[in-house]
Amino acid sequence: MVRRGQLILLGIWANKLSRFLRLWVLQEIVLARKATFVWGTCSLPWSVMADAVCKIREDQKLRSVVPTRNFTNAFLMSGLWDQQNEKRDKHMFLYLLDIARSLEVTNQRDKVFSLLGLPADEADPETGLVIKPHYEKPTSQVYMEVARTIMEKNKNLNVLSYVLHGETNLGQTLKNMLWRDKIPSWVPDWSIDKIILPFTGYIESNCHKAGLSRPMELLTSVSPHVLRLKGVEVDVVKSVGPSVTEYDYIHESKGKMVKMLNWCMGLDVSLVVLCNTLCGHRDKGQTLVEDDEQYLSDFIALLRELEIDFREKWSEETAQLNALATDKGDAECYKGTLHSYMTYRRPFITEKGVLGHGSMGTEAGDSVVVLWGGQLPFVVRGPQGKKRRLIGEAYMHNLVHGEVEKLLKDKTVEEQIFEFA
Repeated sequence: MVRRGQLILLGIWANKLSRFLRLWVLQEIVLARKATFVWGTCSLPWSVMADAVCKIREDQKLRSVVPTRNFTNAFLMSGLWDQQNEKRDKHMFLYLLDIARSLEVTNQRDKVFSLLGLPADEADPETGLVIKPHYEKPTSQVYMEVARTIMEKNKNLNVLSYVLHGETNLGQTLKNMLWRDKIPSWVPDWSIDKIILPFTGYIESNCHKAGLSRPMELLTSVSPHVLRLKGVEVDVVKSVGPSVTEYDYIHESKGKMVKMLNWCMGLDVSLVVLCNTLCGHRDKGQTLVEDDEQYLSDFIALLRELEIDFREKWSEETAQLNALATDKGDAECYKGTLHSYMTYRRPFITEKGVLGHGSMGTEAGDSVVVLWGGQLPFVVRGPQGKKRRLIGEAYMHNLVHGEVEKLLKDKTVEEQIFEFA
């Protein structure tokens, strides 16, 4: 029997291997009923290697210092392998694309095509494929086709939550920049190495409901590059906070956390709103928060750990908040969640005084819209009546439970058609 300590050492060693960066390794592991990990003359069952990775994930301190990319890839491969062996026959293709984002390929079309062999919910019953692979098609067209297919098959806008704009093309080769410029703003670029953790959930019980009160409808457009949807415009971004444009390990991210939190502390928002907004009201397991008191306790514990003074801002509640944090607060818990959700994002405040947390590309003057079929509001750019640019999803506490229906009833907003290019 392999002991816990041995598993952890094994996991740290395996994490250094570059094979966990390649997409073909995911194919080999997930499709295999039985996999063996070979290193020189030594070999181990993949099940032991997977157990080692899981043991590290259970230890938050170890997880904070282990190189994240290799480890995350190995953990995701392990999860898919477990599901496959538990006879879960299919996966959502969006979930597979999400997992494969940080894996490397030689041809960027393979970020999509290499996953077509895995059983997917959206696959055509006759061909077994989500889309047909054609390598003569431009990469931008492949990404556009798979985005449309996912929306059509799933009847929702979850795929739009993977759109990321901002300083993501810095350092890219001229060749890559040229083809990326042809990707419409509403299409996720699966080739970039900047990975944003969406505020969306995959299953109904774990979903926000901003635009789910009405069905998504993909309206006919003159060009496949243009996405036409119905929804409402609800607010305008007034000012933006500091953006987190690069990934840091959690133990190196204190400065960015403090900078972002201090900006938010200068706004006229409640403690609960601030706590919920920064992490999209999700916990470290990416599920919707059930214990709000514990969530708030963890947040206050983090503020105290980072030496952010909240006594003046919430003076009447200070004693109660301190007692709550002392009694049950876990700063590391909220810190880990915040670290996951703040990367490649920035907070903002709207003209109506609502705090939001959106993509790092969000700018003052951008509009906030709710689109039918979307779990979250979206930040968009451009004047009404013109083709607009989709900047990304955003969390705003006053819109994620379907409140937009009341706004429509009160005639404070009107339904309109949005065109994105």
